[in-house]
Amino acid sequence: MVRVTRLPENEKEKYTLMSEDVRKYIEEKTGKQCVSCIEIKSGDGLRTHYKVSLSDDQVYLFKILHLSESRLRTYNSIMQTDIDCFQKTLYLWEIQQNKYGALIEWKESLIPFGYRGCDKTAIIGYVKEAAKTIRKVHENFLRDEICITPKDVENFFDINRELLDSYQADILREYVVNNMRYLNGRKKTVIHGDLHLKNMMVTVEGSFFIDLDDCDYNDPYLDLIYASNLIKSSEEYVYYYHFLKSYFEDNIPQDFWIVVNIYSIYKAIFIMRCEKKFTYNHKPIFGFETFIRQHQMMHTHVPQWFMILEEQLNKERIR
Repeated sequence: MVRVTRLPENEKEKYTLMSEDVRKYIEEKTGKQCVSCIEIKSGDGLRTHYKVSLSDDQVYLFKILHLSESRLRTYNSIMQTDIDCFQKTLYLWEIQQNKYGALIEWKESLIPFGYRGCDKTAIIGYVKEAAKTIRKVHENFLRDEICITPKDVENFFDINRELLDSYQADILREYVVNNMRYLNGRKKTVIHGDLHLKNMMVTVEGSFFIDLDDCDYNDPYLDLIYASNLIKSSEEYVYYYHFLKSYFEDNIPQDFWIVVNIYSIYKAIFIMRCEKKFTYNHKPIFGFETFIRQHQMMHTHVPQWFMILEEQLNKERIR
C-alpha cells in the first residue's frame, strides 16, 4: 500500500529537494539509516532522481511526481493492484500542491538501459516478451467503456491550435473527426501510459516496466503509440515491429491503426504542449511533419515504416 504524507501548509514553501532533505525524510519514514543518496539523471536528462541505499541493504529510487488530486487517486489505485511487472511506489509525501516526493522500488536490469549495446536478435526477443507481458496486464483489468464526442474533438483542437499550423491542424482534425467512431465502446484497463524501449527492463523475474508516472485506466492501445508512431530513431523500427506483432500474436486488427493514430495525435500534441512549457525558447521540439508523411498526408492508416519493413521481412522468409 502507498503511504501518502501531506506537509503542513507552513512547511510547503520552504521545503527544498536537496539530497539532505531526501535523506532526512527517508530515515524518518523507514526507521533505517540512509547510507548513500546518489544523484542520477532521468532518461531524458532533464530531471534529477536519487538512488538511495539504506542500512538494511535495501535500495530505492527517489523522484518527484506531479499529480493532481484525481491523478493521485488513480496512481495510488494502480500502485495497490497486484501487478508484479510494474515498478512499485512505497511512499509518497506532499512537497507542494500537486507535487510529491516518491520512494520507489529499485530493480537491477540484466541488460543495459534502453538495450544499448545488446545484440539485435536478443533485443527482439526481449521486446517480444515485453509485449506479451503488457498484453496480459491489459487483459486482466478491463473495465468501463470509452466515450468521446465530436464536441470533445473540437474543444481539444481549439485549445491547442497555437501548437499547429493551420494546414496540419486541418489534416489532423479531419482524420480524427472522420474516424472517432472507432473509439467509442472500447474498454479501459490499467495502462503504463509512457511505454517505450527505455521504460522496458529485463530482470531475473522477466519483463519489468519502470517510470509509471503516467499510469492510468484507459484504452490499452495508448500503450502502443510509441511502438506505432512516436518512434525516435529508424533503428528502433525493427524492435517496435516485433513488439506489435508479438502483442497481437501476428494478427493485428484492422481498426488498430486507426485507433492508435488518433491517440498518437492526441499524445503528440500533449508532448508539444509540455515541450513548449519547459523548453527555453518555448518552441516544441516535436513536430507532425514526419507523422503526416508516414501516413501519406493521412490517406493511409498504416505508417510507411511498418509496411516497408513487413515487405522486407516477408521477402526474407520466402528466400
